[in-house]
Amino acid sequence: MEKTPHIAIVPSPGMGHLIPLVEFAKKLKNNHNISATFMIPNDGPLSTPQRVYLDSLPTGLNHIILPSISLNDLPQDARMETRISLMITRSIDPIRQAFKSLVAETNMVALFIDLFGTDAFDVAIEFGVSPYVFFPSTAMALSLFLHLPKLDQMVSCEYWDLPEPVQIPGCIPVHGRDLLDPIQDRKDDAYKWVLHNAKRYMMAEGIAVNSFKELEGGALKALLEDEPGKPRVYPVGPLIQSGSSSDADGSECLRWLDGQPCGSVLFISFGSGGTLSSNQLNELALGLELSEQRFIWVVRSPNDRPNATYFNLHGHEDPLGFLPKGFLEKTKDIGLVVPSWAPQAQILSHSSTGEEGKPIRSRIRDLKDAAANVLSKDGCSTKTLDQLMDSDCIKVDLENDSTKNDEVESMETQDIKDNDDNNVGAKRKQKDQSIVWNYFSKLNQPSIGGKLQCKCNKCKHVFIYDSKTGTVFYEATSSAKIEDLKDFALPNELQSLVPLVDYGVSDLHELPLVMVQFNQLSCGGISLGIGISNILADGASASHFTEEWARIAQRHTTQLSRFKHKRYEPNPPLIGRSDDLEERNKETKIVILHLNKNQVQKLEDTVKKSRPAGISCPFSRFEALAGGHIWRCGSKARGHQPTNKTKHCC
Repeated sequence: MEKTPHIAIVPSPGMGHLIPLVEFAKKLKNNHNISATFMIPNDGPLSTPQRVYLDSLPTGLNHIILPSISLNDLPQDARMETRISLMITRSIDPIRQAFKSLVAETNMVALFIDLFGTDAFDVAIEFGVSPYVFFPSTAMALSLFLHLPKLDQMVSCEYWDLPEPVQIPGCIPVHGRDLLDPIQDRKDDAYKWVLHNAKRYMMAEGIAVNSFKELEGGALKALLEDEPGKPRVYPVGPLIQSGSSSDADGSECLRWLDGQPCGSVLFISFGSGGTLSSNQLNELALGLELSEQRFIWVVRSPNDRPNATYFNLHGHEDPLGFLPKGFLEKTKDIGLVVPSWAPQAQILSHSSTGEEGKPIRSRIRDLKDAAANVLSKDGCSTKTLDQLMDSDCIKVDLENDSTKNDEVESMETQDIKDNDDNNVGAKRKQKDQSIVWNYFSKLNQPSIGGKLQCKCNKCKHVFIYDSKTGTVFYEATSSAKIEDLKDFALPNELQSLVPLVDYGVSDLHELPLVMVQFNQLSCGGISLGIGISNILADGASASHFTEEWARIAQRHTTQLSRFKHKRYEPNPPLIGRSDDLEERNKETKIVILHLNKNQVQKLEDTVKKSRPAGISCPFSRFEALAGGHIWRCGSKARGHQPTNKTKHCC
């Protein structure tokens, strides 16, 4: 019997992350019969609201509380983003163990993480499962995240020092000082972690964002545009808690509201990460007492560190104990103080929380109607969710409950003609996906793993797109034996054991970048024939790919794209400097050099005379021009010292 498709979800800490992910999982369960397991990282006991919420998950949604990790080594002022990212990173081993069990027991089709959980991608890739991002925030924030790696390279100063606003794709220009708080200090670990996660978003098969076009049309228009290396974006929102899954925990608030006059109650909450100092807590309490305004106040333990309560909702101390003496008694007839968490959606929808701000409420009603429309059966968000579930990476797995790493679905069989009378070769099963594609499409370097594609019909530029169709995987059976391979110098009659490229195709983009042929020999042995375009990988990276394939097949931890290669090493700084930022920010100029035949010959003769002893082969004309004359001219023009270290990649 075919198993129900299953996904794993790793949420970041905080109810603001957990609730949208649960609503997302409910949609998948109700609309597509996909079950889910939440793997909950933590650094201690969960808060009461979190425990109640998780324990009340509907049938088909399960959760695993991972072993607690310690963050005690972090400085007291470590920011929330640093703590969240490290919590995920230090939980990788428990995530791997839990994921391994789920892969063995379920038809695992995908892993979803949210903002700061991209390190968990490595686990999904290790088991041949497609990784996805669920972005619970706005489309504008997602657009900034995807743009941040480029912005980081373009700007050398702090963003608040930029004289001109920052242009986020699809959004109105924003002054640097108004960007997200964690990226304001580029020397802080929080910025480094945000940038780290933003770069790894490119490893995802797709990104589901909790927004919709009627709310953020400009940002989503930019996000939905195809770009090399960028994952496809799926606007599936708004996903909010439509009904309380923890009625017992929020019923006191709602019963209290039922007894208040219509439009009379002020709701006060600072979100999951909101923090007040002791002085601010006292001032707010005093103001509420003197105002005689009816209120509901979600209060948390004070802390002078920003976002400190994000990780301390469970609190080792009762937050009500920090209120001014006598405050609760004096305000008991007009106010309700709730520790740590309250059902915000239910409170704000209650009739007693106010009639003021009618223009804003009218706009909210319009957005609510728009949200209801996009979430309806024929709405755009519902259709987008269907497209996400119909994507190749998930759809293929839905049709087959196999969990083997190298098992590939959607087979197309074709016959191969024998090269001679030895009857070598038989059938090839061409497969759209394989562990080969999983490797090349998940490398940290973007724009790797797709086809060659001309951007236009006029230029000769070639680009590499992140597309599964650039990888071809074959299976073949052969009457050959291991001993026929000898020293691996294949005779002509065994050439069909190696995948061949048809260079007679009319369009360049039809040429695959990676071809792998798995041969089953008549003696019971196997052979692999591998072809990798030199545009995609050189010898070092091709060898690394083969080694990593073996590691993945053996269920070992992979080291994707972390081998040493000159191209990815930092550029050597100029003498007397510690980095190359100043050089990188200099204006690039294009100069055309006109050399006649005699000048080229003179340069070639000069280079040949300077050939070091022990090198017998002559320098080519290209080496004489590019490596000799042009390189030296450029170095002199920029004032480089002869003893400065250099790096040359080709």
